[in-house]
Amino acid sequence: MKHRKNWKLSKKLLPLFLILLGLMIIVALAQIDYGCDWTGFGRCVVTVQNNEEIRPAKSLWDWMNLLIVPTLLAVGAILYNRIEKQNEQRRAEDHLQETVLSAYLDRIATYLLNNKL
Repeated sequence: MKHRKNWKLSKKLLPLFLILLGLMIIVALAQIDYGCDWTGFGRCVVTVQNNEEIRPAKSLWDWMNLLIVPTLLAVGAILYNRIEKQNEQRRAEDHLQETVLSAYLDRIATYLLNNKL
């Protein structure tokens, strides 16, 4: 039984661990930005040649910007669906309890009236 609880706990902590690992990598890349121009965390150098601006190629940070918004939207949708499912289950349980209680009270009332108590 304890082994199963540990597995559930580790399944919940895995996404958190991956997010923290990703953030640590991003911070590490930001700290060493001068040595890794491809990351996009360093200075954006725009050179001018013959009155033309030359911008650097897309960097890791630019590509991450393309992934951050859809990822956040997907995570938000998943969390919203999970919360809605929990609320729906709670409402179903409440409705079942109300039905059982109503049937119980009807039987008690019928018993009391039939036996003239």
